[in-house]
Amino acid sequence: QKKRRICTFDCKTAFLTGREHDRDIYCRPPKERLPGVPPGSLIKLVNGAYGLREAPRLWYLRAKDILREAGFEELQTAKACFVLRDKHKRNVGMLVLHVDDACFAGEGPVWEKAMAYLRSKFTIGKEEYDDFTFLGRHVVQKPDFTIEIDQKSYEKN
Repeated sequence: QKKRRICTFDCKTAFLTGREHDRDIYCRPPKERLPGVPPGSLIKLVNGAYGLREAPRLWYLRAKDILREAGFEELQTAKACFVLRDKHKRNVGMLVLHVDDACFAGEGPVWEKAMAYLRSKFTIGKEEYDDFTFLGRHVVQKPDFTIEIDQKSYEKN
């Protein structure tokens, strides 16, 4: 209806950049030597790490903080769905977050400023427009702004 161009991106180091733990977690360093870490040492994890059960949650909490700092507000009826409004309370953009992937659309100076802030805080991979895969579904936005979603490849998996 607003004729906005949709886009997607993924955060490359999401689970490594989540909020700090609220408990002490120690592990052995990887087999490849870490500079300055003697063999047989234990290291303390400060942030999330791949394979750690709470890593996705810690990432989500940090992402939510950053989105709020950028001006987004989370919908109470749809967690991980965020809306950006201008000073007149008009919707200027939306963003849906799923683990380390996002799908979004918006317009205007408030939107551009918020997205510049997100790009400065997240390690964003390639942004894709018009023809991309999001959550296993092929998404195509036509020149008239209509959107087609095909999940044939998702069904095969």
